[in-house]
Amino acid sequence: MVKTERFLSKREVLANKYKVDVTRGGESAIYSGRAVAALAQDKGMIKQTGRMLNVADLAWEHGFTDIDGRQPAQMYSLRFLLENAFYYALYRLRGPR
Repeated sequence: MVKTERFLSKREVLANKYKVDVTRGGESAIYSGRAVAALAQDKGMIKQTGRMLNVADLAWEHGFTDIDGRQPAQMYSLRFLLENAFYYALYRLRGPR
């Protein structure tokens, strides 16, 4: 999830609703910009034309990071599933409040 200014302005409301830090693991808008810059420098960019691309995949392939030095997990990776399964299970145990 991209931490836009609008999303960050709603952080407290979402955190109270879901009882977890909803921005944990998110990515900045700069990360998306770095993906665009990496594609612009890629000589094989034409192979990507007409496809939907995942920023985490591009970061892995091109070696760039977010502004905090992290490479957020790819959403279909085992790392992403394990990191988020705990929070989902916790939410399910607590139930909506």
